[in-house]
Amino acid sequence: MDTVPAFWRVYGGSLLVVAALGVLTLFNSLTAELAELRRGVAREQEARAELVTTTEFEAVMADQDASLRAVEDAFGNRAELPASPIAPDASGS
Repeated sequence: MDTVPAFWRVYGGSLLVVAALGVLTLFNSLTAELAELRRGVAREQEARAELVTTTEFEAVMADQDASLRAVEDAFGNRAELPASPIAPDASGS
């Protein structure tokens, strides 16, 4: 007598193939997600490479600070600076 039931003899191979197909599908899905993540990281690195460096930023800010100090020296107190044409007036209207 055979100890393996007929069900497993008939459908055992099919179930193994379905399980293997599920594992391969999961593997391909994870691989695709990792590839997309790598592309995203590469895009992020490219975007960061285009950003201003710290030394450039500090140089621009130093120039702006010097310009503001020159305006303050020219007009004296900040309250004496001319009003901005786009700033709302003090009355609120």
